[in-house]
Amino acid sequence: MPEKMNLLYFCRHKTQIIMKKTHRLLLFVIALCMGSLSAQVTRNVDFQAPLPDRSSNWLSWASNTNIYHMIGFNETTEYYAMQRFAASDLTPYNGQRLTKVRFLPSNVAEDPTSAAYSIVVYTGGSYTGSYATNSPGTLACIQTVTDITYGQWKTVTLNTPVTINASQELWIGVKVTAYAGYAMSHDDATPVSGKGNLMGYNGSWGLPDDFLTGADVHNWNVAGLVTDGNEEANIDLSVHFINNGTDQDAITSMEVPAGQPFKTVFVIRNERSSQATSDYTDTIFIRGYMDDDPISSRILANDTLALGRGVWLTATEMNASSIFNAGYCGTTRTFCYEVQSTAGWNDTDPTNNRGCISVTFGAYETIYHITVLNEDSTITPCCVVDAYPGSSQRFVITPPEGKRIAQALADGADVTANIHTLINVGKTYTFNNIQSDHTFQVLYEDAPETPVGEIELTGISIFPNPATDRLDITAESAIQEVRIFDCTGQLVRTYPQTANHASLEISDLQSGIYFVNLYIGNQVATKRFVKL
Repeated sequence: MPEKMNLLYFCRHKTQIIMKKTHRLLLFVIALCMGSLSAQVTRNVDFQAPLPDRSSNWLSWASNTNIYHMIGFNETTEYYAMQRFAASDLTPYNGQRLTKVRFLPSNVAEDPTSAAYSIVVYTGGSYTGSYATNSPGTLACIQTVTDITYGQWKTVTLNTPVTINASQELWIGVKVTAYAGYAMSHDDATPVSGKGNLMGYNGSWGLPDDFLTGADVHNWNVAGLVTDGNEEANIDLSVHFINNGTDQDAITSMEVPAGQPFKTVFVIRNERSSQATSDYTDTIFIRGYMDDDPISSRILANDTLALGRGVWLTATEMNASSIFNAGYCGTTRTFCYEVQSTAGWNDTDPTNNRGCISVTFGAYETIYHITVLNEDSTITPCCVVDAYPGSSQRFVITPPEGKRIAQALADGADVTANIHTLINVGKTYTFNNIQSDHTFQVLYEDAPETPVGEIELTGISIFPNPATDRLDITAESAIQEVRIFDCTGQLVRTYPQTANHASLEISDLQSGIYFVNLYIGNQVATKRFVKL
């Protein structure tokens, strides 16, 4: 038997009489200093904090009463306050999960407690009645506890729930490092010996009086919540690809013909296998990946996912120009959607949150040509430019010295109004979604002695940047029009304005870099922003 700690506080308290309201407890303490450690006397307290819920899912040998006792030590001591559940005790809970543990740290005003706590859970233990052979089994969980309020129950959600196996024992408790005061409490009921009042000390496991002379610990105030996965905060999101919104046949691969956009139809489902107490109605975050590179993100808000059911959505991930510019034509890629719930929900199986398909992008068989009619090298690229169906082609215009653009002609039609200015690029014109041959020509005229040029960017602001849903623009003068271009030079949005402030809705734009052209009078200013 290990050397016992005796029930002395600094080896000087012989007898104490504690009175609390009408409840009295007479404690006699033998004044013998037998070991290097000694325990403070057990104290009895009327419990004033709200009692915890004692539903059938809370495993505990402790009684739900307003009276509890405390135990403490006169020097720093590390021990375990454990409750043991034999295999026969766990039969109703086989296959369910231990998700929370709670305990009651204690305190008295005249002798304040100072202690550190960790939740511990063991599986596969054994109890023979001898501290020399008792064992809690394998450590399944240890979790540090913070934000303690002494005298109030502390409930801790396990980071990793423990599945109940009714063929082996389960030990639930608290590892206590007590520095001062009365760190741990037990109930006032009849002890469930060998189950409700086990203690671990110095590598051995047994009853408290195996280690503390005359210790009378009843049942530690410890409990564990076991659930069958039906609690309201449990979901199981999954994502699947289907061929369309009518047949809804599952697919694992698809082909995208050259010149066509990459559009997907997918389903988000609630795959919970047991009856739900509440359907999932909250925000879902959806992210798209091409070969593990993120290319899109979106939000599904307030669509109810009932048990075993879901919602299907369509989304265009890439247009033909983006596919071509990314070098995907003629290749096979892996595209995935990944879904994530809002904080506060527990996804019981996160392995199916990501669904993937193989996407084969067709190669172009037809090549169109854009012929630049200028012979003065003021347009780049020049001469004859090859272009694939559905692609975009941007031309940069550099007027000769002393000249300015008088007119731009695409296939003979005047497109001067579609000439844009990009920062670090210059004057540009872009052919979008090319489906035929084209010609392009720019005519120049003498520039005035004081060229208008671009207005200075001072006095113009865009915020926020990066932006998610809205983009606010302010200028010192009235804005006649706002145009937004993607990084390929393709016009994606036009907003007419008359004031010096524009508030633009951009939530449906894909993530990426964009350019904003502001038309003020006969001048143009360009700003760059990032859409998240």
